[in-house]
Amino acid sequence: MVRKSKSIHYGKGQYRPAPNGRGFDCRITIKGKRIYSRQPDERAARVWLDAADSDTPLACPLTRAQMLDAQEAIAKLPPDITLSKLADIYLERESIEPITTENAVERFLDSRERRVTAVTLSGYRCILRTLAKSCPVMLADITPRHIEDAISRFSKVRHNTMLSHAKVFFGYALNEGWLSVSPAARLKRLRSPEPPKSVFSVEQAQALLLCAERMKPKLVPYLALGLFAGIRPGELQRMTSASIKAKFIILDGKDTKTADARTIRIRPNLAQWLKSYPFDGSVAYLSPRRILREVSTVREAAGIPVWNKDVMRHSFATYAYELEKDAALIASEMGHHGTDIFFRHYRALAHPDEGKKFFSITPKLGTNRERFAKT
Repeated sequence: MVRKSKSIHYGKGQYRPAPNGRGFDCRITIKGKRIYSRQPDERAARVWLDAADSDTPLACPLTRAQMLDAQEAIAKLPPDITLSKLADIYLERESIEPITTENAVERFLDSRERRVTAVTLSGYRCILRTLAKSCPVMLADITPRHIEDAISRFSKVRHNTMLSHAKVFFGYALNEGWLSVSPAARLKRLRSPEPPKSVFSVEQAQALLLCAERMKPKLVPYLALGLFAGIRPGELQRMTSASIKAKFIILDGKDTKTADARTIRIRPNLAQWLKSYPFDGSVAYLSPRRILREVSTVREAAGIPVWNKDVMRHSFATYAYELEKDAALIASEMGHHGTDIFFRHYRALAHPDEGKKFFSITPKLGTNRERFAKT
């Protein structure tokens, strides 16, 4: 006759040696349901009962192997992440569309080709193709560290620009359903002193326009609209005389960089320039490359050594603010939503009365349609 071993009570359950001597039989009742398990030794039996002895409704208590695996997994996690949260992230990631980093980059670049300037598109290509070469093959495997490593290959001056490009790309990937969380979302910009803005002095602007009157009168409206209305070179290239009304310039969304229509006041000195140098059709009467050559010729004649990007727009913002002190209105005329971009990137410091002098620059020679026709 085989004598049964006496059960040992532990927690809300009990265990006893198995009849064949191999391990321990455990038993616990959860919500009226008895659950059994055989564990290899007494310690494992107690671990199993500890896991099962809980108010949390369990479909089935963990086995010893599952319990040990869970303990090892929890030990590897940061304090603010639980196994449940990690499982949710994994399941959400499994539900997204798998795509390679290289394919995602090329599809993004194709979508931006006709929506941004050539300079911006070149910046996107530079950072994103670097990402595609140095990051994991699958887009979902990219981490913030991968992005930081890719951006660190560029100079500190370009760091923030490259980071902005990366954030736009990962935002696009989120919208397309390729990612559930952007790995670039928590990356921060470098805090560094803003480089001085490049603006014309009043004397340089006056010399530039005077040389244009003498040498390239057809170029005068292009320069005057850039200097006294803050219109971007790319927008001037698309703008026509139909945009110029009696007191305002109305730029259509198809002509602006941001695709938003905007209205710009025609200040008194600009009105004189447009009256003295009328034009029909496009403001830019030549291709962008040839316009830059004309500008370079006039710039050299005026004794201006360097022509930085958007220098006319920076000059307009700087002197208009010094004269009018109305940041919100000037930012609106420049096509900004709010004044943050205006103060951060466009306005330089100007001495008192320089705004008045800048917007007092008027034609010295004047011209007419016949003169245009001969040029």
